[in-house]
Amino acid sequence: NLPAAGIYVAALDARGNQYSYATTDSSGHYTLSGLSPSASYRVDFSPPQGSPLASELYPSGATLQAATAVPVTVGQTTPNINETLSLGASISGVVTDGATGFPIGSVAVTITDGAGQLLYATSGASTEQDGSYDITNLPPGSYKIEFSSEGALAFQYYNDASTLSAATSVNLSAGQSATNINAALTQGGTLKGTLTDASTGQAIPDAYVDVLDAHGNVL
Repeated sequence: NLPAAGIYVAALDARGNQYSYATTDSSGHYTLSGLSPSASYRVDFSPPQGSPLASELYPSGATLQAATAVPVTVGQTTPNINETLSLGASISGVVTDGATGFPIGSVAVTITDGAGQLLYATSGASTEQDGSYDITNLPPGSYKIEFSSEGALAFQYYNDASTLSAATSVNLSAGQSATNINAALTQGGTLKGTLTDASTGQAIPDAYVDVLDAHGNVL
């Protein structure tokens, strides 16, 4: 119950775009200024590197969708947008090539809730060259983990699942460290096709093609 100094506080819109930020002082106080009265904002609290506390969105949410939108009134300050940060949890493991057993660096490790919504403040990390990763400052909750490589290896959910619904949940309590959340990536499949202009039938070069899951997350 002591004041939390040095916490990064940001005002975000519904898509996670940042509009104002501040850092809490020695008394735990902050002020976010310059906000538009025509919008409502989600307030994100992120501890500094090495802090044992969890990142959370007001009031005590893990995702933008779970956060409460705070309206702003012109010429007034909205008070008491307070947060009590719990002890953070962590997830760590190693990603390897399933065929060779070699570790893989630069694999994107993404954390979502059970519905596939990204944890905004600590959505993920990349593996080191030895294949290891360690994601800290996670609020207590139940999460699913996705591993995605830039190369020919297929993305994968923990534990060896190809869909979010089949993924094994990782349940974290305050202060807990979930270790050995590992993945062995296997050869992936390929999608290919041709993009044309509907009015002329001409091919469209240099277009950017994304593959998304059912929640709009880029795979």
